[in-house]
Amino acid sequence: MPFLVDGNNFCGAARDRRLGLPSDEPSMIGALSDFAARRETWLTVVFDGPAGERRGAGRAGRAGRLRIVHSGSGRIADDLIVEMASRAGAPGDIT
Repeated sequence: MPFLVDGNNFCGAARDRRLGLPSDEPSMIGALSDFAARRETWLTVVFDGPAGERRGAGRAGRAGRLRIVHSGSGRIADDLIVEMASRAGAPGDIT
């Protein structure tokens, strides 16, 4: 089952140390990539804004089974995630 993750929301949740999530973007991308590999599934993480505003790992387009997408200028990740889910062949199969 493929996963869609809002990268900005994930980073925000990571601020709560009790969750044990990586708090920096490169570590987060590594953790999500590892998760997808362990589950033998695909995961897409979507960040707000254009790729040019990202640094480091957040600019990469792929990391193993993880695809990194940016919403572009004037658009938020939430809107792109809704669009991606609606275009999927079986939107109910996306988590």
